[in-house]
Amino acid sequence: MSPRRMLRTVALALLALGAARSAEAAGLDAATIRAGLRTANRDEATYIDYVVTLRDQGRLPAQLVDSTFQWARRKPVHKKFQFFKNGLIVQAARIGITLPGGTPDLTPAVNGRVVLRVLLVDVPIVGATVSLRGTERTATTDKDGNFRFADVPFGRYALDAKAKVLLISHTGSGEVLLPTKPPSTGAAFVQIRLK
Repeated sequence: MSPRRMLRTVALALLALGAARSAEAAGLDAATIRAGLRTANRDEATYIDYVVTLRDQGRLPAQLVDSTFQWARRKPVHKKFQFFKNGLIVQAARIGITLPGGTPDLTPAVNGRVVLRVLLVDVPIVGATVSLRGTERTATTDKDGNFRFADVPFGRYALDAKAKVLLISHTGSGEVLLPTKPPSTGAAFVQIRLK
């Protein structure tokens, strides 16, 4: 092989390698991270899903997740995930984001309350119907105006409420983002004020 042809082959190989690494860094989904870290159990996979969701929602910098993954996957096989998790927690804390140390719930609840403002006081509404927009799910408020949707996957949701009070129909809406702001991994809360 001529030196010119060999140089061209090496240059093309380096370009292909660089493109592959760029594509790998840009396209790190949860499955890729789990495979790269060789997750050993459901808790580890759940934590990665939680982190990827935060990244996809723009609440955790993508570069932080990707660089921590690249660093952790070079660690000993049986400790890759622990390096990733602990490294991510430390790096996120440096930029003011507190990540949970435990395993977050991937399907938390949405709790809420439906009220009607009467003379500058929020009065809880009993028997209001609340629906999770885009789904078939509905809930009815209790005597304190509270409702709950259990096992809600991560995402942004709009909620609609309607009720009749003294024969007058009232409606209202609210919005919630799951997961809630880190480090909270519990239920989200939304108050819906009827109009």
